[in-house]
Amino acid sequence: LYNSGRYKDAISELNRCLSIVPNFVPGINLRGKVYAMLGEYGKAQMDFKRLISLRPRTSQGYRGMGFIYLLKDETDKARSYLTKALALAPHDKKVKKALEDLR
Repeated sequence: LYNSGRYKDAISELNRCLSIVPNFVPGINLRGKVYAMLGEYGKAQMDFKRLISLRPRTSQGYRGMGFIYLLKDETDKARSYLTKALALAPHDKKVKKALEDLR
């Protein structure tokens, strides 16, 4: 559903999935991405913050928060989250590029 651009349907399915397995990290991450695609940045941030609390040593939540802050033109916050994401996943080309563009 996500790959075909059916974002609202994807949210419904992800909500159903997460009602059964609330801490399913891939589902939380994907739902955050879908919310971001829909412009629902507050909901996306809640999911990415949840990822950070569940998995603070993985880059996904920090990456998501960084890109949300970029979309909101909050560059200092974006830089902070993206720097943390890159420290955890040093080969992430998209994060590297985003940080280079912030310079």
